[in-house]
Amino acid sequence: MVLKKAQELGLELLKTEEYMRMQIAQSALEADTRLCGVLSEFKVKQSELIDMLQKETGADRLLIAAVSRDVEALQTQLLENKLFSAAIEAQNDFQNLMAAVNREIASAIGMDSEENSGGCGGSCSGCAGCTN
Repeated sequence: MVLKKAQELGLELLKTEEYMRMQIAQSALEADTRLCGVLSEFKVKQSELIDMLQKETGADRLLIAAVSRDVEALQTQLLENKLFSAAIEAQNDFQNLMAAVNREIASAIGMDSEENSGGCGGSCSGCAGCTN
């Protein structure tokens, strides 16, 4: 029963404006071969930089600086691209919706987090008074 309701919720989420916007934005991003090339190059350079920084031996600082500049330049290109920005915004909006759904579920079963309940842990023992 519960899993069936979870599946129904998942199907309803597919119908939301946030999900549809995310899918459209992702498709538009994937259709732009130039943008995909920049994104791919960014991921490669970022991985290369991380590998260089994690090496225990002294990596060439000049090389690290050069790769870091490359990563920053590629990141700037991505963030200035309207398709990329739209995809990121749509993804964030959908993640916010999912977080709201999860908070509602947690609230319904009495598992509000301290962050969502104004610092109250849910236990009233030793409480000086609150709105719970």
